[in-house]
Amino acid sequence: MESQIVKAIAPSSAGGTKGAESPSEAELSAVAKYKEMIREQDDQIQHLRQRLAALDAQYITAQVKQLFYFRYVIVILIFLFI
Repeated sequence: MESQIVKAIAPSSAGGTKGAESPSEAELSAVAKYKEMIREQDDQIQHLRQRLAALDAQYITAQVKQLFYFRYVIVILIFLFI
């Protein structure tokens, strides 16, 4: 597939000769499919980055809540044993 993409994008550099024929419909179709696949992967990466950021925020929030809970329990225990 990569060789088709190279031919479709720069036909003169693929064969090493000037005046090489223009890319075929099949080659142009392969390039279009390849570009679409890359776009989809970029979208997936963006979605995963957003999801990771949300999970990080949830984790930090849970940690803060846990620390406040433990602090609250310690204060209560201190008052109980005074």
